[in-house]
Amino acid sequence: MKRKNLFVLILIVITLQIIKNLYSSEKLTFESILDQELLTGNINKIESIAYQFLAVYKPEQLPDIYKDVVPVFTRNTTALKAKVVKMWPQLSTDQKGIFSQYLTRPLEAKLQLSITSPSGLFKIHYTSEGSDAATDEFITQVANVFDYVYDFEVNVLKYLPPPVDDPANPEYDIYVHNIGDYGATTPENPVPGTSRDDYTSWIEIDNDFQHTPTKGLPALQVTAAHEFFHMIQLGYRTFQNTIINSVFLFESCAAWMEDVVYDDVNDYYNYLPSFFKTQDKHFHIVNGTHEYGLAIFHNMLEKKFGRDIIKLIWNEFIDHEPFEAIDKALIAHSSNFTTELAEFAIWNYFTGTRADTVKFYPEGQFYPELVEKENYEVNNTLSFTSQTNQLGFNYYKITTNTSGNYVIQPTFPDPQNWIYSLIIESFEGETSYTYCGGNSSKNLSDIRSLTDIILTPIYAKIPTSNSYTNNIDFTIKIERGSTTEQVNKIISIIPNPFILLEHKKSEILFNLAEQNNDVYISIFTEHGKQINRIRLGKRPDGLNTFEWDETNSNGKKVFSGVYLFLIEANEIIGPGKIAVIR
Repeated sequence: MKRKNLFVLILIVITLQIIKNLYSSEKLTFESILDQELLTGNINKIESIAYQFLAVYKPEQLPDIYKDVVPVFTRNTTALKAKVVKMWPQLSTDQKGIFSQYLTRPLEAKLQLSITSPSGLFKIHYTSEGSDAATDEFITQVANVFDYVYDFEVNVLKYLPPPVDDPANPEYDIYVHNIGDYGATTPENPVPGTSRDDYTSWIEIDNDFQHTPTKGLPALQVTAAHEFFHMIQLGYRTFQNTIINSVFLFESCAAWMEDVVYDDVNDYYNYLPSFFKTQDKHFHIVNGTHEYGLAIFHNMLEKKFGRDIIKLIWNEFIDHEPFEAIDKALIAHSSNFTTELAEFAIWNYFTGTRADTVKFYPEGQFYPELVEKENYEVNNTLSFTSQTNQLGFNYYKITTNTSGNYVIQPTFPDPQNWIYSLIIESFEGETSYTYCGGNSSKNLSDIRSLTDIILTPIYAKIPTSNSYTNNIDFTIKIERGSTTEQVNKIISIIPNPFILLEHKKSEILFNLAEQNNDVYISIFTEHGKQINRIRLGKRPDGLNTFEWDETNSNGKKVFSGVYLFLIEANEIIGPGKIAVIR
């Protein structure tokens, strides 16, 4: 009996140890412990943010549960500050007391020394004592690097210089001390005398860059390019006054700028393994790595449209939400965000051993390769159901076992907000790619057996708040044969009639027989007078959508009456008709 009890006891001990090991492995990181503590109610949101700040500035003050797993460095200090600045009006006096130290410039008693850069544009604050000490050689490098970055980003690329915080002391302030990050930029005060939400700011950077993945002078160089571009961005518009969390735009563009100013450093490679593993997440998620890896979206736009496309986005961002700013900049280049999202899904496939540096990313051979979510084979017919997240990518590889023509037939909910990309890797032939809108079918001709078809369905509806749609069901059917060719037509206009006091926008659904590189919609009164002509840019074949806010070319709301639509694509489509009631 004693032997049996001993055996049971040993079994229990082993089982508990296995559970403990599993639990420990799941909670190994600082972030996962924070998430778990928040989920179980052991800490609240404010405490979670406070601990993240401590990890950067005062890790020794963290509770014991976090000390063994505190990261050597983090990359989200600016995003943390953005979060607190946005929350500030709702914080209590005590909560403001916790966070004010992280939004306030380091005290002169801490950083007693300073020099002015050779150009006179920057004042570098530092100390030669204690854990924050920086060498004279390093401080000289800081001054020279920031001068170079200013010249490149302002004088060469022609971005607006950051607003000056104090006309009596017009230098931009750089504070050098020991922090658990590369650096951070803090918005400080609204700029007086301007009509936009622009802010002054200051920068802090690490004192030696020995704890970061990229070290020494190269780390200083990309940090200066990144953080100074944040200063520039805040001169266009600050992040706390947007409806959508715009930190993704700030960080992805700043990481892109690193590669523009210092192309040979490539620190952004460090964020790509995580980025390529989480492409199923929302395009604009902010988690400490994804927003930096998103720099390659701007690399794609730069290669396709030229470097100034990013500057145009920032010009549009002054008066528009981030996605609207991106869309407007792309429409000016005969494209739009939905189309480029589908292109982005395609470009992200051609990395690593699949890289084509002529057609796609110039440095794509150094990027990780994505992994398909599912792999299928098709003989005559294949049907599968899966899920995706809003503005996220899941890749499905379908290998053909017989040669012939094939048709792709998706079934999407809310089809006007979907687009799907297709990559056809022909067996011993050339690779091609395309995309199609909505539930429209796609004919693939002369497909050889052993051809891989890479399909990526995208729910491309632009979010209007910080809540997103996850796990959206869809079905894909693939079969041999072909369907009736696509036709050009206006499908519907909703709502109709449009009542100005009840509705915000009308939605025009239309079908295109083939992809068009520059589509326009012209709007006329019932008497034939043109009141507006709107550029939609590049559009795929299949189902497309356009929202009209019932304004004329001057931005004024139209009068009551009947209005006609004509779509200008490869041919004139329409007219469609809508009644407007004021």
